[in-house]
Formats: sequence, structure tokens, C-alpha cells
Amino acid sequence: MSSAKNRHKLPPRPQAFHIAKKPWPRPVKWLFTVISVPLVVMLILVGLRVLHLLVPFQVPTATMAPALCAHDHVFMENFTYQFRPPHRGDVITFHGDNNPHLHAHATYVMRVVAGPGDQIDWSETGLLVNQTPLTLHTENGDQAYALPILPPHTMALLYTNLTLGKDEYYVLGDGITNSFDSRYWGAVPRKNITGRMIFRYYPMDRLGWVQ
Repeated sequence: MSSAKNRHKLPPRPQAFHIAKKPWPRPVKWLFTVISVPLVVMLILVGLRVLHLLVPFQVPTATMAPALCAHDHVFMENFTYQFRPPHRGDVITFHGDNNPHLHAHATYVMRVVAGPGDQIDWSETGLLVNQTPLTLHTENGDQAYALPILPPHTMALLYTNLTLGKDEYYVLGDGITNSFDSRYWGAVPRKNITGRMIFRYYPMDRLGWVQ
């Protein structure tokens, strides 16, 4: 009887062996972080560039100084406007299609001061948007826009009193006394807007977000 019981008795289970994992030394962790974080950031930037969602751009003139000076290197992004329209105060890029005073294939940089349906009026006191004096926060601090007494260009100021259409934007340069902008050639159609300036990455002493 006992021999029958012994035949059905299961053998003991083997004991499991656990290999203890040694934590990485702190210098190795720091080295891994220093190498991996810039690499991930670089891969993200390259991916956005390939998709044309983030484009490096060199500013050609000082029209937008001091926010953007001539030869500043800036990142322009064009994914924000896939989800919302341009806002007042945005520094945008656009081309001059269908405007006889601008080059169709050139890229321009200006600040949006008014949008669809806004009423524009210039007076001796400055720019009024919807009959209210306009002040925007820029690299200069709070900036009001005054009408120059002596326009720097030979063209007349043709677009100083108008109401914008449903897809039109009125743009100005921050350097208002030396800017060839909507006062001279009118509003920018929404379809001409190609992106928004967001980050100034060169020169290093001007590194920072575009305001």
C-alpha cells in the first residue's frame, strides 16, 4: 500500500534562482541622460523639418526690429494655424501672391495687428482698431503704432481707413517708421499666410522666444 502511494508522489519543485540587477552607477546615468536627451530633441526637430512643420528661416531686413533683426535665424512653425486662425500680435510669414506691390514668391515677415471684420482707422493719435487705440506687447514692451509724418516710401498711404474682409489680416512692421506694410499695399489674405515665427536660435546673445 505504501509503495503505491510513493509511485504517485510528485517530485519536489526546483527552486527558482533570481539574478539581482545592479543599479547603474550615477555617472553612467548622467552620461546616458546627457547623450539621449539632445538626441531625442534632434530627432524631433528633424522629423518636424521633414514634414515642413518647423522651418529654419533667416530674417532678411530690420523691418521687425528689435523683435527680429536683419540676419536673425528663427524657427517658423506652420502647425498652429492648422487648428486656429492667426491672432493679433502673432509674427507671421506670408507671400505676396495677387498683390501687385509685392513679389509673389518672396517671403515677408510682419506682425498681425487686426483680423477679419476689424475696422482700421489711422489718425494723428495713431492706429485705431474698432475705434480703440491699439497697443500690443512686443520686444519693445507695450507698443502703440503712430502714423509717420513723413512716409519713408514714395507710395501714398492708401490703406489707412478700411474694414477687413472675412479672411483678411492687417500687418505692420514693428519698425513702423521704416516698414513697407499694409498701410501701403493692403491686407494679407489668409491663404497667403505660411507660418508663425516662434523661436530665435541665432545669434546666441539673442536666443529666445519671439515676442
